[in-house]
Amino acid sequence: MIRWSTLVADPDSGIIDYVRVRSLSGILLALGAGIMAVWVVFIARQINETLVGIAVGALVLPLTGGKIGDAIVQRQAAKVTAKVVAGALPDRRSGAIVTQPGEP
Repeated sequence: MIRWSTLVADPDSGIIDYVRVRSLSGILLALGAGIMAVWVVFIARQINETLVGIAVGALVLPLTGGKIGDAIVQRQAAKVTAKVVAGALPDRRSGAIVTQPGEP
């Protein structure tokens, strides 16, 4: 049985996961672009290349933009992680709190 709620929510907690929502919306928009392109080419038979190009681009753009956004976020997270590993930033664990010499 398929649990459709897991398309947008975490299966364990039931909380909406916006990464899943973004991925699902990108897939649905790209699917809409494909259906529209097929409809224009095979059913309407009056092909306006400019209109098809603009519409398909507008529907596929969120998918591409989401992937670019993911790459930027991952790059930023990797920079922060590298700084924490190098000791330039304190990490967020409670055991990482170090008192300086001379402090109580």
